[in-house]
Amino acid sequence: MINENKYLMPRIESLMASREFQYYISKIEKLEQDRIYCGHDIDHLLSVARMMYIINLEDGLGLDKELIYAVGLLHDIGRVDEYEKGIDHHVASCKIADKLMQDAGFSSKEIDISLYAIDRHRSCKEEVATCGTENNSPKNENPKNENQDNKRQRLADLLRYVDKKSRLCYYCGTRDTCKWSDDKKNKRLLI
Repeated sequence: MINENKYLMPRIESLMASREFQYYISKIEKLEQDRIYCGHDIDHLLSVARMMYIINLEDGLGLDKELIYAVGLLHDIGRVDEYEKGIDHHVASCKIADKLMQDAGFSSKEIDISLYAIDRHRSCKEEVATCGTENNSPKNENPKNENQDNKRQRLADLLRYVDKKSRLCYYCGTRDTCKWSDDKKNKRLLI
């Protein structure tokens, strides 16, 4: 018999049940209703979270399940502000995620790790971050914080990788007109 309680994630349930999270998901779906290319709906967000968690388990990355799901669910939440205000979605996502994660009961350290990953999900890790950390460089000079720095970098790398690999380019009817180059398109089933 499967013990369902073992798989519950109370903070993720709280996050997803919040009116603000539901507002953003609904708004993204409305703003993208005529979009013919990859969307940023709840299916994409959950796919990213689930793929991240599977890779975390299979590769022994040691990342917390609820952190993975929070990052997967919140990494594109700022699309509303990108569409309506012209703010880069990773910047807007950090601001929104910060509040939603606080409201869901995540610690400031967990939020810092998550915002670092969200901020970097669409850029190279060498680029300057725009939010989420007291020390915006990928490596912290203080060895006492090495574990946290390694954790947040692993989470950022994982999100960046899975965000693209979660797309089913090989089934997409608009792949021939997509702006992604052929080498960037996901043509293989992963996980």
